[in-house]
Amino acid sequence: MKDYILETPPNAGEQTWNTAHPFYQSATVLAIDIGIEGIGLALRRGPKPLWTQTFEVSLPEAAPLESRRLKRGGRRTRSSRRARDIQFKQ
Repeated sequence: MKDYILETPPNAGEQTWNTAHPFYQSATVLAIDIGIEGIGLALRRGPKPLWTQTFEVSLPEAAPLESRRLKRGGRRTRSSRRARDIQFKQ
């Protein structure tokens, strides 16, 4: 078995973009963070935060989605079976 040695690039872990760039200093950005227990929203202009809010949401149980997942899997199986049959006949 061949061993591979991966070398770390010289600038690994360093900041590759410039925070002093005019776009970063003036851009208005909406950040959306979807987590397990909620959704976080933040609005900032440049590096200055203008507004932040966290919304707590409850996730649906997985059981109601089970039948939909099975149906989707069945559709994909049927369509791939048809594609294989067509390729086999050619």
